[in-house]
Amino acid sequence: MKKWVTKELVDYTMGTTYENYPEEVIDKTKLFILDNIGCALGGSRSPIGNAVLKPFSNMGGAEEATLIGGGDQSSIDTGRLRKRHPGQCA
Repeated sequence: MKKWVTKELVDYTMGTTYENYPEEVIDKTKLFILDNIGCALGGSRSPIGNAVLKPFSNMGGAEEATLIGGGDQSSIDTGRLRKRHPGQCA
């Protein structure tokens, strides 16, 4: 029988609990999440972030997602495109 990497990843993920991870992994993951939120908030208020996001404002679509940093709403697909840019801070 052929082994699928995706199935192995799913099986591993489904069989893993919070307690299975070392404390260092949990701490670094929390830091990573907070860092990304901070970058998204900071980037959403920067001149470059606003310049990049402005063209997306007229794309329309269903109001399915609320964007970080301003409360604008957009379709999920447009939200994904917009999210990539301001969250990319140094």
